[in-house]
Amino acid sequence: MNLDKEKDLIEDFNLWNNFKEGDEKSFSRIFRLYYSFLYNYGIKLTNDPDLTKDCIQELFISLWKNKGNLGNAPSIKFYLLKSLRRKIARRKSEKNRFSYPLSEDYEFEIVFSIENVIISRQLEKEQQEYFLNLLNRLSKRQKEAVYLKFYQNLTYDEIGEIMNVNYQSIRNYIHQAITILRKEAKVPEKLLYLLICLEIG
Repeated sequence: MNLDKEKDLIEDFNLWNNFKEGDEKSFSRIFRLYYSFLYNYGIKLTNDPDLTKDCIQELFISLWKNKGNLGNAPSIKFYLLKSLRRKIARRKSEKNRFSYPLSEDYEFEIVFSIENVIISRQLEKEQQEYFLNLLNRLSKRQKEAVYLKFYQNLTYDEIGEIMNVNYQSIRNYIHQAITILRKEAKVPEKLLYLLICLEIG
């Protein structure tokens, strides 16, 4: 384990424990640190800003109410993403009678962000649109796995637990996605990984 990763884990451990003990500043810090990550993930699952915001709000209300009964969270981001996905699944189940976990027809929308200046400097608009179309031709599970791996920097084990599938399935989703993109995108491999990380942010 590298020093940066170890430092992050220690900070997460301390922040989470302080929150569980009732420290409001730690709770507020968790909210500020992870709200944008949660929103970006939730909106890709639902394509519904109001539902996403409601679920995030419910998640944090539940966290505060139950802080004394929560277990350890070696990675706060992982814990929150997993909890949000479960909450969204339940809300969609209530609304659409989908069963938990999310059914295969759940949304996972990838939208091009105009803030991705690096891409704009390296590719023409037509190439940007072409790559976005390639991303959206991936299966929903491939897109979600790629998003969690490259944008949220989660491990295969963490992604598998969030998506409720086994380790090998996650590796397969990502391998298949990269193979498709590498074959079709027609850009250098180093740029391909840059594109993935920025395009789905």
